[in-house]
Amino acid sequence: FLTTEINFQYFELLDTQKIISTVSNTAILSTAFKNEHRSDISTVLSLDSINLHSSAPINGKPHMSVSTTFIKLNISPKTIRTLSACAGYISNDPTDEEIKEA
Repeated sequence: FLTTEINFQYFELLDTQKIISTVSNTAILSTAFKNEHRSDISTVLSLDSINLHSSAPINGKPHMSVSTTFIKLNISPKTIRTLSACAGYISNDPTDEEIKEA
């Protein structure tokens, strides 16, 4: 079994705030909703670790750097449909300015 570990650190210095975070040993599994099909479990995504680092002035707009050491992604047509539906659901609606620029 994988054990997910989350490490989060927040530092507030004289004029800077820093956020350092690591998520290790993460896996996303896929299975059917119906009990009779639950034996078919597959790993969709495996991450060895994902690292996040942010540094910004106090009350400024932080920017996040994201890096990962290892990603294993298993793709099937069902996985693509599921991920597309999730991404469409969580994406932001465009602002009026973005619509005008398009």
